[in-house]
Amino acid sequence: MNNCAVSRWGLGVVTGAVLSLGVVAVAGAIPGDDSFVTVSGNVQCVGGSYDLSVLDSDIQPAITSYYFADGPDPDNAVAISSSEVLGPVNATASWTPTTSGTHSLWLIGQGRYDEQVTVGPAVVNVLNASDPACAAPTPPPPAGSWG
Repeated sequence: MNNCAVSRWGLGVVTGAVLSLGVVAVAGAIPGDDSFVTVSGNVQCVGGSYDLSVLDSDIQPAITSYYFADGPDPDNAVAISSSEVLGPVNATASWTPTTSGTHSLWLIGQGRYDEQVTVGPAVVNVLNASDPACAAPTPPPPAGSWG
């Protein structure tokens, strides 16, 4: 009876250790949602220039280098920035969309042990440059001088 109890206890310890390792592995992964990739501007238009960024604290020390890409998933995304070595700063790039429609923006990084780490996507609807929402704001009239 004692051997049976010890075996069950031992099995419980091993199972707990394996589950703990699984939790640690999951905790080290970058979440796959748009909460970390940010795109500047309230409206994005074809031909406009926008800043993409991911905070250093959201990806360190998981990756050593990165690039931003646009596509339906990380494996089919096209690079929109060159590869950069990540230091103790935010990951950033400039993006100028050339087509309208829905864009899925990813940060794709190289992990310390050659694993690919992805962050995103940030899903952005890019408007045609002719859309009224893309018109440059009209500057206010000059202040008149009262004589």
